[in-house]
Amino acid sequence: MAKILEDEPLQVKVYPNPARDRIYIQGMNPHEITSLMMTDLSGKVVFKEIIIDGNSYNLELSAVPSGIYLLNIFTKDNATIKRIVVSR
Repeated sequence: MAKILEDEPLQVKVYPNPARDRIYIQGMNPHEITSLMMTDLSGKVVFKEIIIDGNSYNLELSAVPSGIYLLNIFTKDNATIKRIVVSR
């Protein structure tokens, strides 16, 4: 009998949330995060970045209007979506 393994949820910290001018994204394993994409709730891409080598990233939000956004965090094997509130 074969055993089916479920993917473990991606362990990523995103803080502070709500944010004003910057958020910090930190993966739990070295070289884990491969790319980021932030969209507004209508699906419009606000930010997209490929990360060459890292498990942490600082995202500048000063040009992003206040509102609710979805931050898509991708790794080689997995992805997760975090809800981000930008409030000024």
